[in-house]
Amino acid sequence: MSAFPVSGFGGGVTERLRREVTRHAKELRTVSAENVVGLLVAVSLVGYLVLARLFPERF
Repeated sequence: MSAFPVSGFGGGVTERLRREVTRHAKELRTVSAENVVGLLVAVSLVGYLVLARLFPERF
């Protein structure tokens, strides 16, 4: 006989945790317009800085 019963041990907690993790993962997958705009600004700024470093006479 086992010290911990397998059936029903923490089943409610496990299901609740699984639902929370699934909900949180869905929230992380969404990409908002703010994230896209921020990415474009960051990439543009890095590109500008690289070009200014390579061709300083043009800037």
